[in-house]
Amino acid sequence: MTGPGGWREKRKSRAELEVLWTAVGRLLESALRLLPESPRRGDEGGSLEECRVYLDQNEMELALDELRMLGDANDAPAAYWETLAEAARLMELDARVPSSRRLVILGATGAVGRHVLAEALRSPAFAAVTTLGRRKADVADGEAPPGKLAQHVVDLEAPASYRALVAGHTAAICTLGVGQPSKSTREEVWKVEIDYVMAFAAACRDAGVRHFSLMTSVGSDARSTSYYLRLKGTQEDRVKALGFERTSLFRPSLLITQENRYGAGQGMFLAVWPKLHWLLAGPLRRYRGIRVEDLGRAITMNAARHAPAGVEVYEWDDFQRILGKS
Repeated sequence: MTGPGGWREKRKSRAELEVLWTAVGRLLESALRLLPESPRRGDEGGSLEECRVYLDQNEMELALDELRMLGDANDAPAAYWETLAEAARLMELDARVPSSRRLVILGATGAVGRHVLAEALRSPAFAAVTTLGRRKADVADGEAPPGKLAQHVVDLEAPASYRALVAGHTAAICTLGVGQPSKSTREEVWKVEIDYVMAFAAACRDAGVRHFSLMTSVGSDARSTSYYLRLKGTQEDRVKALGFERTSLFRPSLLITQENRYGAGQGMFLAVWPKLHWLLAGPLRRYRGIRVEDLGRAITMNAARHAPAGVEVYEWDDFQRILGKS
């Protein structure tokens, strides 16, 4: 049996294995439903009957192999392979079913975006990663596995110029934003936060991207009296209206960076804010600050995992759960 007591039993408690076993079983059942009603048997094996027997006997690794061969024989859709890849990842058998997920990022040179990119390059959940922007992101030697990363300098005011570069991706992450909105005109902020972001989102929707993740702000509300929060709420509403299969909205409060990017005012704020952190309890927890590297990891880890269709909204407590810190 490759459920509890089978794979990696030395690393996990029985309770942890029970949870893992259940999650893998659900994923494999989901994949099974994506096959034709009477799927062809693969040349090297793989049959619906044998797969069901293995699932009934909790032989998850054997069921995974049957589904892999069935998928090859029946030209299974991308969603099928993504589901199998997630099951393989949970079983720590990533090489058994290479991921078909392809991620495109807008904003990879920013404070959060650079960590989104770093996590995506480390993650076996993504077979390929593409960045779009006004400049290429800095990537250290050896950080990007060979052939995994493609970077393109594009004109964000001309979305038609980069639409072809979005084609073929299954997921997108957007962390583009104005670093200091208070130092820019409303027109400049609107151009970046609405025009550029929405053009990218629309290009992703038209290209068939299934999952779109967007970084906004805690308190985002299109009816807010605050211009910035109203703008962020408008951004969220417009992305939701595009109707992606899965939409993830990340709403951080203060972004904590190692370096002081914006002068003495920010320096004082960054020094004081962590000391106030634990005063923000109960409903105020959502206003706690988060390190940009943690937020970038959380956004990418969420994009790498299997989740139901719909709209997800994540705030401080959710970030901690994704990161395994709560």
